[in-house]
Amino acid sequence: MKITHPALVRLLKTAYSAERAASFAYIGHAGSLKDPVERAAVQQI
Repeated sequence: MKITHPALVRLLKTAYSAERAASFAYIGHAGSLKDPVERAAVQQI
């Protein structure tokens, strides 16, 4: 499937990049926590 709408493609790429960055931030945050319960809670997100 090829999407030929440039604005939609740009929007989807931006949304994907933002979600990927957020996932890396959550991973880093979870790794910084000492309490295993808190770490597990953040990893669930």
